[in-house]
Amino acid sequence: MRERRRDLPTSIIAAVGNSLIAREGVDYEFDVQDFVKEEHLKPVGGDESDYAQYKLPLKTLEGKSLEIEVGVSSAQACGERLALLPLSRLTKLEMDVVSRGATYRLQRPGSFRLESMSLVNAARIEKLRSWDLPFVAKPRDISSDGKTIYLPPDFSMYRSLAAVEAPPWQELPPPTTTVTGYSELMLATSGGVYSFADANFVLAGQKSEIITNAPPDPKDAYAGFQRFELGRRIFIIRFEGPCT
Repeated sequence: MRERRRDLPTSIIAAVGNSLIAREGVDYEFDVQDFVKEEHLKPVGGDESDYAQYKLPLKTLEGKSLEIEVGVSSAQACGERLALLPLSRLTKLEMDVVSRGATYRLQRPGSFRLESMSLVNAARIEKLRSWDLPFVAKPRDISSDGKTIYLPPDFSMYRSLAAVEAPPWQELPPPTTTVTGYSELMLATSGGVYSFADANFVLAGQKSEIITNAPPDPKDAYAGFQRFELGRRIFIIRFEGPCT
């Protein structure tokens, strides 16, 4: 997507963005540190640089083995090792990987971990619903039925970091499109599939605030809470802050 023409309505920009998602997916930032250890993986060519190439052994839904070669980061602040995969769909057990115009329906390894966000009860203890996130983010809104979460899109990751000088086959291709930041756009998901939404429409009439007096979680120092008010309905979202 090229630089936005100022006369185009946000709904048109969102529609164009959604056509790109369908074709190129959304980059998910997986923590694969445990997967690399479990599979005893070594970088291609022995290169231990910040983003070394790894061949990740995966399986299709039918059980056929294949390898996808991607860049994997060295250990980050909390030990995580990150790999970006462009997906068009994600569940707890499956992931649809988009590569070179094709979609591969693969089994999602249990050790392919993502950041998550949860709708919790008023006591902030019980999780009522959870969403896997493509990147670390704070919630921007929630739908009135509590099923759809909205995020500010991280355009720096959208088809920008996934390509790492890919060799042929299922290596991720270099980015062909870029998206500049539009404050009017949000990423929306009710689980498994993301799409762009018009913030001017979604945010109408909602109020939100970060809960600053929540007692600390001894098991998670990075947990935060945000309260949303939509008419008479109150929602509380638990999210993860960046690890430092």
